[in-house]
Amino acid sequence: MLPLMSQASRLFPLAVDRDRTLAFPDAPTALPWPLVAAHELQALINHGRSIAELAVNGGIDWSEMVAVLEDRPWHWMSVDEAAERLEELFADWVFMLPKQMKAMRSASNDIG
Repeated sequence: MLPLMSQASRLFPLAVDRDRTLAFPDAPTALPWPLVAAHELQALINHGRSIAELAVNGGIDWSEMVAVLEDRPWHWMSVDEAAERLEELFADWVFMLPKQMKAMRSASNDIG
């Protein structure tokens, strides 16, 4: 039996068709689980399923993921627009990680 992946190392799949992969070879096919998990409620609102259930079924496409990460209902976006926005949202999340980790350390120091 394979060990369970930690939440931090787990990836959420993005549904990417063959044509999109050819048009955007460097575009993501998955995102870090913690990034998506922070928006679980919006995934439930938009899709009626948890992110775990969505992942088992192959994930969601880029425009659907943008809507989840922006905590809003889905609306149509061009592939270019969705790819660009996903890149921005991921970069914002990566930028915020050190600040979040520092805040967590500080909070745990206050407790202990």
